[in-house]
Amino acid sequence: MIRLKNFTTDSSFRKNMKKTENKDFSISFVGSGRVATHLAMAFAQAGFKIAGIFSRNVGHAGKLAAHFGKDCQVFNDLAEIPETDVVFFCISDDALPHTLQLFQQTHPHTASMLVHTAGSVSINVFEEAGMENVAKHFGVLYPLQSFSDGRNIDLSHTPAFVEGNNEASLQTIENLARHIFRNVSRMDSEHRRFLHLAGVFANNFTNHCYNMAANLVAKSGANFDVLLPIIEETAEKVKSLPPSQAQTGPAARHDLKTIESHLELLQNHAPELVSFYKMMSESIMKENSKDKS
Repeated sequence: MIRLKNFTTDSSFRKNMKKTENKDFSISFVGSGRVATHLAMAFAQAGFKIAGIFSRNVGHAGKLAAHFGKDCQVFNDLAEIPETDVVFFCISDDALPHTLQLFQQTHPHTASMLVHTAGSVSINVFEEAGMENVAKHFGVLYPLQSFSDGRNIDLSHTPAFVEGNNEASLQTIENLARHIFRNVSRMDSEHRRFLHLAGVFANNFTNHCYNMAANLVAKSGANFDVLLPIIEETAEKVKSLPPSQAQTGPAARHDLKTIESHLELLQNHAPELVSFYKMMSESIMKENSKDKS
């Protein structure tokens, strides 16, 4: 088990880190959605105290809090969030700046470390909300993962990326993260933006392609299950091959006759996909030509 170290900083923060060392450490969450749920469950399993859940949907927060016993309180007013060692802000990117401003207004001084989990939002969001006058320690813990309702994820296999407003904050977030993530790396906000963008291409856009494929395979009379082996093989081979070398299909081999046949089929049965098919095929052909040059 990795222990948190004692760092030279203010006395209250040294006390917090000492508490973390023996896991007598309290965590609150702003948000009760999928990220908050997975983090809260993982930290609780690692022995940390989940002290409170804030959400505008009290019923939703109550369901999450019920996992952590009667000592975990539910709040729908930011002013009611108590002093805990860490407050995680697990909310949408758009809601984060305004929520931090409200927190700053209701907590003019806090000893809590404040941590957000948004991949595309800079650590500067805390200073922009005036939090540098409220909290001495804040930062980011970004798990690079896709969280869906009804799916339980073992976070130990998920890479996490951390950032802090100073070295003490960074080391504390890093070591705290290591209690639930095996792969923890430091990354600043600018580089994390590219990582988040890469995740959108690798996961969000890919899943959207699955949805389009599901609609097309239904027109064949088959079930989506028949695509699972090719989906699994595609994911499996990029573990050992660069994606550029794993690319197959008519666009990769510049099979214009097949591409025209597909476009005709789409024009007759799914015209909304014609421009997307053309764009993807042109991109693959361009990339394939570049690799062979």
